[in-house]
Amino acid sequence: NESYFDAPRPYLDRLVIRFIQDDRQRINSFNAGEADLIYILDSASVQELEAQGDQVLLAPSTQTSPLKMNVALAPMDDLRIRKAFWQAADVAAICAARQGAPCEEIPNGLFGPESPYYTPDGEFPEHDLDEAQELVDDYLADTGASEVSVTYSFVSGSDIATNVATVLKSNLERLSGVTITLNPVASAAYTQQSLAGSFQMSSGAFTGSS
Repeated sequence: NESYFDAPRPYLDRLVIRFIQDDRQRINSFNAGEADLIYILDSASVQELEAQGDQVLLAPSTQTSPLKMNVALAPMDDLRIRKAFWQAADVAAICAARQGAPCEEIPNGLFGPESPYYTPDGEFPEHDLDEAQELVDDYLADTGASEVSVTYSFVSGSDIATNVATVLKSNLERLSGVTITLNPVASAAYTQQSLAGSFQMSSGAFTGSS
């Protein structure tokens, strides 16, 4: 752009952006000299890169990875099941799976108190397995169903997404009568599912750097 307002910037003649979905492959590509910089999220990768002498720039972010429950489809259309799942989820364990190491702060909502989007009304239900089980039992008795069966979809090829899915399945299946089926799907198919609303429960992410 010869008429760029801040000439002589930018100082790059060309910028190539490669989409590498797998976290490990992304780091390997960087280590092999195939990339000049990469974007990573988990603390384990940060520690690995710092240990080998690479420069890592850290910045605060409002990125959050919510658990999406499709309220248009059973059984997620029932508030009792949605609340039971939140109460059964071990947020500390999920956060550690997401980060690759124990989290210094355990999130209690989509956004922390330091975020401009924080609201006390948006805090998660408290962890309570007993109450969660009562909600599931009440749902089963009310509907006559033999179990609560839910498919959890997530993007395949991502170590982080796989780790989170495994921990979440373990958490929720502590509830008697609950079965979680893990459904790893390709990124394009995952996007199509999200847009079409053809999922029961799935991972999600949205961000806006602060």
